[in-house]
Amino acid sequence: MTYQFDTVIKEDNTIKIPSKFPAAAGMRLKVIIVDEDSAQEKPRIVNGVALSAPMLDTRGWKFDREEANAR
Repeated sequence: MTYQFDTVIKEDNTIKIPSKFPAAAGMRLKVIIVDEDSAQEKPRIVNGVALSAPMLDTRGWKFDREEANAR
């Protein structure tokens, strides 16, 4: 099972798990911490290559909302 929530690390280096999630006492967990302030600054590197969003030249394309929603 996977849960996701936002929290702040307290001064004693603990985090609070929101009460809406099942009790975790004794449960083995894998914790991944993502610093939201710096996550946007660093490109993701895979096999030595920086990944980025693809760029498409959409000039001249016709976009029709009704046609797109019909799919």
